[in-house]
Amino acid sequence: MSEVSNLLIVGEAGTGIRAHLRGKAVNALAGREPVLMLDCGRNHEHFCKLMGGSVVTLLTTPGGEETPILSTFNAQNTTPLQVFEFERASRPWTGLLPAPEVSFQRAPGLLVVDDVAEIRSRYPALEQLVREHLAAGGRCCLAGRTESALQPFVGICAPAKLVRFPSES
Repeated sequence: MSEVSNLLIVGEAGTGIRAHLRGKAVNALAGREPVLMLDCGRNHEHFCKLMGGSVVTLLTTPGGEETPILSTFNAQNTTPLQVFEFERASRPWTGLLPAPEVSFQRAPGLLVVDDVAEIRSRYPALEQLVREHLAAGGRCCLAGRTESALQPFVGICAPAKLVRFPSES
C-alpha cells in the first residue's frame, strides 16, 4: 500500500489539485492497485486514455432512465483504472455504478473523487460507496473546493490527512 491511507484535499480549481489526484492514481497503479475515479467535467478522460484505462459516461435522461456508456477508445483496458464521468447525468444517478464491484473484488484499491460537492449532487450514494470501499480495505482521496464540502467524509475516512491547495508553506 501507499504512504498515506486516506486524503481529503481542499482547494479551488487551478491550484494543482487534479495533478495531485492523478499522481496519487499513478502511484496506486504502480503498486498494482486498481483505481476508480469519479469525475464531473471530463477532467480525467485524457489521463485515463494515456494510462490505458476505461471511461464510463453515466447518462441520465429527464425521464429518469440511467445508461452507462463505455468509451470506445479502450477496448483492451490495459490498466485497472476506471473513470466514471457524471457530466451527462442530468438527474441524480440512483443505481449501482456498473462495474466497480468487479474491479475492486480482487483488490480494494484507491477511490478518487474529484469535487465531492458536484459528485454528491449527481450521485447521492457517494457516502455509502466511500464507506463500503473503506470497509473492504480500500483507500480514498477526496477533493473539494471547501472544507465544508468534505465535512461529511471526515468521520467516514478517518484517519485521513487534510491537505490544502495551494499548499501553505
